[in-house]
Amino acid sequence: MATNHEKISKDFKQIRSLIKISIKKWKHLLWLSNWEVVFNYNYEYPVNSNKEIVVATVQVSWEYEKIQVDFYLPALIDAGYTEEKQIDSVVIHELIHAVINEMREKDPDHKHEERVVTHLTNIVFGLYQLEKHVYETTNN
Repeated sequence: MATNHEKISKDFKQIRSLIKISIKKWKHLLWLSNWEVVFNYNYEYPVNSNKEIVVATVQVSWEYEKIQVDFYLPALIDAGYTEEKQIDSVVIHELIHAVINEMREKDPDHKHEERVVTHLTNIVFGLYQLEKHVYETTNN
């Protein structure tokens, strides 16, 4: 019987694999192929004063077309983000920050940017799912 530590380690490995695949796919689909995307896996929870679950954070240097995404594996598991669609949604959200970030106003909470990025994530992911469904139904 697997110990809790072994299960967590297996979950982390699965999520890391999904993240790697998702970044490769969405970097291309979001026209960010020329951007340098660095991603890190963190095995602890992020510091968050708002008491919200933060599953990933991003740092963007839009002027150099560089983005760093930090994924917090325990938070992803706690939020139930362990499937391909859920990881795709997180990756899309963080990568869209690369496009929107340079328009950031002096908003220390970044609430305006977060709302726009979340909305655009829903649009992109919805269109991707629709196209995937249409392709599957017409080619079967």
